Amino acid sequence: MRRHVKVLLARQFELQCARRYDTDSKPQPSWLLDWHNVPGKFQSGMQLRQLTFEGLWPVSTRHYPLGMAAARSRNRLTFAPTELSAGKAVTLRFEYEEHVERADTTHVLRLRQIDLGKNELTIRFGGAIDSSRRALALSEVSAISPTAPERAFLPLAAVVYERSPGPLLAADFTSGTGAGNWVIGAVMLDAKRFDNGQCTVTLEPGADLYVQAPMSLDLELRFVGCTLAPASQDPEAEFDVLSGWLERERPISVSISDGLTDLSLHVKELANARQSRLL
Repeated sequence: MRRHVKVLLARQFELQCARRYDTDSKPQPSWLLDWHNVPGKFQSGMQLRQLTFEGLWPVSTRHYPLGMAAARSRNRLTFAPTELSAGKAVTLRFEYEEHVERADTTHVLRLRQIDLGKNELTIRFGGAIDSSRRALALSEVSAISPTAPERAFLPLAAVVYERSPGPLLAADFTSGTGAGNWVIGAVMLDAKRFDNGQCTVTLEPGADLYVQAPMSLDLELRFVGCTLAPASQDPEAEFDVLSGWLERERPISVSISDGLTDLSLHVKELANARQSRLL
C-alpha cells in the first residue's frame, strides 16, 4: 500500500497533495489537493482578487435557492446558507483530474471539501425572507467539525482510496445570535433566539451535465422563545389537496386565535438525489 503526500510552501501558500488510487492500489490520473490557511472572510488590506472562503461559498452553492426563485416555485422558502464567512482560516480540498483522450488532454479542478475546524461563523439565509423583506442572518455562530466518519474532514492519506472524499461542508452549531419571523400559509411564526443546529452540504453527481454539481442539503436549526399567531383568516392554499388525493388522514387542526408562546422551533430541510426537498 503506497500513500504519497507532499507539502509545498511558497509565499505563504501551504499546499498538501496526495495521488488517488483504486481499490487495487493502482494509481489514478487524479489528485487531492489541500489548501491550508485560506482566509475565512474578506478583510481590509486584502486584494480584491484574493481567494477567501467568504467569496468562494456563494459561487459554489447559490444555485440551490436561486433555482427555486428562478422557477417561481411557490415553496421557495429555504434555509440554505447563501452567504457564509468564518472568523478563522479554513482548509479547502480540491480534486484535480487529468483526462487523456486521443485528440486532446483536459484538466479539471473541482472544490470537494471545506474544513472549518473550530470556528465562529456569520451566516445569511437569502431564501428565508421575513415579513419585512429581510433575510435571516445569524452571527457569532460557534461551529465545530463533526467527528463521525461520514461527515468528518479526514486526512488525505485516509481518503485517497475513497471514490468520494466526503461532504462539501459539515458543521455542528453549538450557539449563536439571531432571530427571524415568517408568514407560512396563514400562520405568523416568530423565532426569538437561535439555539443550535447542524449543516451538511454535499455535491451530487451531475457536474458534467449541468456544468456545476447539484447540491444536496441536510440542515437543522433550532430556535427557542418562539410564538405562533394567525396571519390571516384564509386557509393555506391547497392545504388538503394531497391528503384527499392520496387518501390519507387530514392534518390535525389546532386553534391559535389567541396565539401560542414560549415554543421551540425546529427547522429541518433535507434534499438529495434520493429525496425531493423536504422542509
